[in-house]
Amino acid sequence: MHTVQVAVVGTPLDTRPLAIALRQAQLHAVPTTPETALRSPGTMLGAALTVFVGPPGAHPMLETELYEAGQGALHVAWDTRAAQVGPFVAPGHGPCPACLGHDHAPQLQTGGAHRALVGWAGSLAALQAHAIVRGSTDLVGVSWTWRLSAPGLGVVGWRKRAGCRAAPRPSGRPPRR
Repeated sequence: MHTVQVAVVGTPLDTRPLAIALRQAQLHAVPTTPETALRSPGTMLGAALTVFVGPPGAHPMLETELYEAGQGALHVAWDTRAAQVGPFVAPGHGPCPACLGHDHAPQLQTGGAHRALVGWAGSLAALQAHAIVRGSTDLVGVSWTWRLSAPGLGVVGWRKRAGCRAAPRPSGRPPRR
């Protein structure tokens, strides 16, 4: 059986639960730290998908590298109060990395995690990764969220900035660079 590789970018503590969930979805996680990926440009380009463990826009150079190479990325983050899975970002699908970095959607804080939230986020991210590598996702331009203070699924929308160079023009083609 051919194993689909998924690059997972984050701290070793954060990538471990996601790697376990990805393995359960029959995907092979290839964890790396942001620092290692920055020192070795192109390391993530061979993977079918990259998952960033952290809020969208947290690693602008790495996110832009993937985007410009035409590859997609999924974002997953958690802290002691909430978890978020999404958005999925790829050229022609939702906002570009620069738009994510400027969005005003709520950002999760770092420093700690709630075990149930890590489990929920890891499982949902693995299911989404499995779907993405097969060509489908419902996380284009949106994130699913779960907050302990208000249990239940929530949705956060991520918008393209006005004047985004990556936004398709009415002709359906992005503007020239």
